[in-house]
Amino acid sequence: MVTNFDKTTYRKGTNSVKWDLVDMIFKGDDLLPMWVADMDFESPECVKESILDIANKGIFGYSACLEKYYNSIVKWYYKRHSTIINNDWISYTPGTVTSLNMLIQSFTKEGDGIIVQQPVYYPFFNSILNNNRKVVNNPLRYNNGRYNIDFDHLNKIIEEENPVMMILCSPHNPVGRVWEKEELTTLSYICNKHNIFVISDEVHSDLVLFDNKHLPYIGIDTANILNSATCISPSKSFNMAGLHISNVIIADSKKREIFRSHLNKCGIEWPNIFATEIQSVVYEKGDLWLKDLIAYIESNMLYLDSFLKLNMPEIHLVKPEATYLAWLDFRNLNKEETEINKILINESKIALDYGSMFGKEGNGFQRINVACSQELLKKALENINNTLFRK
Repeated sequence: MVTNFDKTTYRKGTNSVKWDLVDMIFKGDDLLPMWVADMDFESPECVKESILDIANKGIFGYSACLEKYYNSIVKWYYKRHSTIINNDWISYTPGTVTSLNMLIQSFTKEGDGIIVQQPVYYPFFNSILNNNRKVVNNPLRYNNGRYNIDFDHLNKIIEEENPVMMILCSPHNPVGRVWEKEELTTLSYICNKHNIFVISDEVHSDLVLFDNKHLPYIGIDTANILNSATCISPSKSFNMAGLHISNVIIADSKKREIFRSHLNKCGIEWPNIFATEIQSVVYEKGDLWLKDLIAYIESNMLYLDSFLKLNMPEIHLVKPEATYLAWLDFRNLNKEETEINKILINESKIALDYGSMFGKEGNGFQRINVACSQELLKKALENINNTLFRK
């Protein structure tokens, strides 16, 4: 490993959502933030160098996405996922949640049903409800420590609710699944059969662990090219969420123009001056850093699993296949979520994302962010062990 991720970074006083808002949001005092999905690692050196180079020019006018920007995405997507996309399929947006809202507004109308698979990243159902659409839930099945898609239930709710859109989380946040080809093939068959437009959120697709392989939804079936949109971003992979770089891939030209027209109506056009150059640079030079990052996350996941088995066997780690977000099963404690949260916040001094945030199916679980030094992860786990399991 070339990059050293063992540095423990305390980010208080940096306008960090994760660190500076944690006490207010969780109503605690001096909490260790193991919640929101950004990393406590410095971004690759090439990112910092690029920012300094732009800043030193001293001019901060309007910036545009030029051919170099789109080329970097096309090359990266093929190199990482063996899938060919075209430059003109890509639209810049300032964030994935923005993309979700814009896609919902572009391709559905008020009252339409949209499928999600809970427990799932909560902006999915919040975006649906905020736009006066209907959440149609196809809960994931949890059997023998692994989550799977319930296709029988999916077919049933499609017949009953007649939804027009589905938001797929691939890889899945928070349960960490990397969907296999057979699963995606069945899913795409069902959605295409019923003309359900699929938004595939693939922002964690570069963070696949333990030799699993991400398969882009758009590459599963030729029909998906005409009936889907894919959300991608370098922000999770390289810890750059604050730079607001995100992209939407829509292959169908008519749908793409509808989407871009809606972006224009909302005043979303030019990226910030750092975004375009930094994405190009990090996709060109960030491979080795990302390889080291994934190795470190895997090490932290293994450490987490080992610590739980040795010290807190009542808490089970759902086997992670992707992301730096670990999904922990607390149900064997036979405590209500509110009681566990109270202990974690007031005694353990830890902020985790409680499971019901991701839908009622998440009740009894907690999500912990392991994208930090192993020293910080160890401190968090020891705090939990010394309070939740106090003898």
